[in-house]
Parts: sequence; C-alpha cells; structure tokens
Amino acid sequence: MMNTQIIPKCLNPLIFGDFLIWAYDSVKSDSDWLEISIHALSSLFVLITKNGLDYPQYYTYLYSLLLHFTWIYELKERGKFLRLLELSLKSNKISSIIVASFIKRILRICVISQLENSTLVIYCVGLVCNLLSKHTECKIMINTESSEEISLEEKRADRQKRREMKLQRKEKSFFTEEERQYRSLRT
Repeated sequence: MMNTQIIPKCLNPLIFGDFLIWAYDSVKSDSDWLEISIHALSSLFVLITKNGLDYPQYYTYLYSLLLHFTWIYELKERGKFLRLLELSLKSNKISSIIVASFIKRILRICVISQLENSTLVIYCVGLVCNLLSKHTECKIMINTESSEEISLEEKRADRQKRREMKLQRKEKSFFTEEERQYRSLRT
C-alpha cells in the first residue's frame, strides 16, 4: 500500500527510508511480522529503484526472508513477495555472486519442501530457470565439464599416484644420489 499510494505522491519519498528499515527490523515480535517485513521491503525496493535510495543491505534482508519461504508461501502476501523477489533478482546491476546465492537458497527450498507443495516447487524451478537465462554467469554452477562420473577406483588410483609423487619429492630432498641408487636397487 505504501509503495503504490503514498510514495508516488510524496515530494521527498526518501524520508521514509529510515522508517521502512525500522519497520523491517523491529516487527520480529509481532504475529504478522512476515507480512510487515514484505511490505517494508517492497516499499524499500521502490525507493531504491525509482528514487535512488542507496541501501546495500536490501539483498541481505531479502535473503533472510527466504529462510522463511515456506511460511511466506502460505500467506496472503505471497504474490507480492514472489514478484518482489523476481524483480529484485532480474536487475543487471547486482552481481552474479548475489544471484547465485539466491539460486542456491531457492533450490535448497525445493529440496527441503520434499514435493509437499508442488506449486512451490514449480514456481522455484521456473524462477531459477529465468534467473539463469538472465544472468548467464551463473550457468557455470550447473554447466561444468568436470561433471563426468569418476569411478571410485580411478579416484583411489589418482590419490595413490599423488602420494607416490609426494614421496619421491621428499626422497629427492633427503637422500644423496648414491643413496637413491641404492634404494632403487633394493625395490
């Protein structure tokens, strides 16, 4: 309500910045704290995007709300939060590291939900696909060339080879040439 009816009509809407941050931080004891937090973040997003408010902790707050995503998904305001989440992460101005951390958290939510809420999982997968198409740098997380399956024996052989090379390096430093020749004859 504040971001659609009050902020656009105000001459200097940046004066609401401190109030919105306070509203987000101080309502943890209220029973409706998630809804108030969503409204505060939504209004902060409007101040950041349309009025030039510089508030770098915005994504930290948004990420902390993701910890309660399964509860948020049961609220009336879930649509507002989902739109806010999508709009916030589609921006080209944020780093791919931030987007990657959000993608990781969203996918973790899908795994934790264990398909109890199929619409939640479908939405999360769709959001992740959209974010990956928008932020191509994040595709490295899933498109790696080392994703080939390596058998357990190959890993053990590689580990043994590394140990032998390490031992050889140590021997070269501890033994003289004559001692090394003598050791090679013994083995």
